[in-house]
Amino acid sequence: MTILITAPGEFSGAELKTGCYYNAEPAAEGTEAQNRLFHKLLQIFMVSNRHSYNAKTFQEFKDMVKKDYGAGFKSYVYIQDTKSGLFKGRVKNIADVPENIAIDKYGNKMLWGELLSWSKYSKKQRMDTINNVISVMHQLDIKTKEFYEILDQLELNNLNRMAG
Repeated sequence: MTILITAPGEFSGAELKTGCYYNAEPAAEGTEAQNRLFHKLLQIFMVSNRHSYNAKTFQEFKDMVKKDYGAGFKSYVYIQDTKSGLFKGRVKNIADVPENIAIDKYGNKMLWGELLSWSKYSKKQRMDTINNVISVMHQLDIKTKEFYEILDQLELNNLNRMAG
């Protein structure tokens, strides 16, 4: 259901009923339903052991999935090796990272991506991430009752929206 706020205390929506309370969420922001769906999919995905992630915790698993199938990094933090010493910097785009990044004792560049928080994802970013995760779960041939129940519910919801 979509409602439109037309003025303070005034709104419209085709399916609104007088005397009923509704939970309203801004249309462009991620929804609580998306949040529940994403986390349930991740639990099913993680428990399936059909992935190649070496995550020790659910949060590590979630971060790896967000990096690979989500909106990715919001910024990059680096240590730059300058003539006057080491300098810590942060940029939004990987292309803006300077070339003279410091190297640690193992030969790795001192460059880290800072993941965008799931709570900061837009509605579209959440939809894209959820669709990507479902696609990967299909490709990995995850066939659990819970996964198929979620897919059935998503299909039903989509058909109801198209019919209404």
